[in-house]
Amino acid sequence: MKRIKWICSLIVLGLLAMATGCKEKNGPDPNAPFNPVGVLAHYTFENTTDDISGNFDPAPSDVIDITYEDSHAVTAGKAAAFNGSTSLIEISNGDQFLTNGDFSISFWIKSSGERKGHFVLGLAGKFGFHFEIDTLQWYNRRKKVQFTAAYDGVDSTTREDDIWDGSGKTKDNGGWQGTLVNKDVSGTGIAPYFKNTWTHVVCTYNSAKKIHTMYVNSEKVKQFDFHLWPAGNVRRKVIGVKYGGNPAPGNKLALGFIQARGNRIMTQSWANYTDEFSNHFKGLMDDVWIFSVALSDVEVAQLYNTESKE
Repeated sequence: MKRIKWICSLIVLGLLAMATGCKEKNGPDPNAPFNPVGVLAHYTFENTTDDISGNFDPAPSDVIDITYEDSHAVTAGKAAAFNGSTSLIEISNGDQFLTNGDFSISFWIKSSGERKGHFVLGLAGKFGFHFEIDTLQWYNRRKKVQFTAAYDGVDSTTREDDIWDGSGKTKDNGGWQGTLVNKDVSGTGIAPYFKNTWTHVVCTYNSAKKIHTMYVNSEKVKQFDFHLWPAGNVRRKVIGVKYGGNPAPGNKLALGFIQARGNRIMTQSWANYTDEFSNHFKGLMDDVWIFSVALSDVEVAQLYNTESKE
C-alpha cells in the first residue's frame, strides 16, 4: 500500500515541479521528487517488517512484539510500534550495509517522552553503527542525540561519535576542531525535536570528503570532517565505514535496540536486550532506508519533502 502512496507522492511532486517551471537553473531542486539511488534496504512497515527492496527481510523469529499504528501523515500509512521493553526487529547480514565506504541511513521516529533514553537502532553498537537519545531528563538543555559508526582506518578499525548537543559550538567558536556544523538550540534543547513528535533523521558518511553529517527534518544539524583531526590521529586515515563487530548472529541490525541479541560484542548489562533496565526504544518508527551512497543536502531535502507529502 505504501509503495503505491510513495509512487503517487512522486507523481504529485513531479507535477508541482513542472507547474512551477523548475529548470534547475541554480542546481537541483530540493522540492523535486526523490529519486532513490544506491538503496540497500527500505522498510515501510505497512503491516509488515519486510524490506520492500527484497534484499534484507527479517526472519519471522527475529520480529518480536511489533504492532502497527498510524504514521506521521494519513497518507504515510502505518508505522511500527515499539513497546520499550521487548519490541525488536533483527535483520541478518547487517554487516553488508558497511562494505561500500559511503553510507546513509534515513528514518522517521516518534520517541515516547515516558522514557528518557532510547537506543533507536544499532548494528553491533559502536562496532558497526547505532543511533541513540541519551538518558538526561528531557527538560535538560544539555540532552543530546548521537550517531556512532565504525570506520576503516587502513591499519586499524576506529570509531567516532557524531553528537548533536545543540550547543552551537564548532571549530570556529570554541568547539571541537573537527566540527563544521552544530545547530544551536541551546535556548530549548533537543526535546522539541524528539519528544513525542515525529522527526526525520538522516546520517551520512562521504568517504571521499571524509565528512559525516546528521540531518534533522532535512536541516543539517551536525557535521564533522576527519581531515581536521589532530596530526597523527588514526581518524585522519579513515577511508570509509567498516563493520568491526562479531560474526553472525552478532552481525544482525537491530531496530529498537543498540545491538542484536546473539553473539554480542558489547557485553555490558545496559547493552543486553534481556536487561529490564536497558534503554529499549519506545515509540514509533517508519520508513527506514539504508543506502550504499552518501546522500547530498539536496537529496536529503527531496527525501524529506517527498515523505512529508505522503
